Amino acid sequence: MQWVVGLLYLFICAVPLFFITLFIRLFKSEQNWHRRMKGRNKS
Repeated sequence: MQWVVGLLYLFICAVPLFFITLFIRLFKSEQNWHRRMKGRNKS
């Protein structure tokens, strides 16, 4: 029964971390996209 609790804690810790990394990746790609658009507008 102890391992079930351990897995539960791991899951609770892993899910927010996964979402945070996903959000950071999306945010970075969004910034790059805006930079590309600005570059196109200048030229």
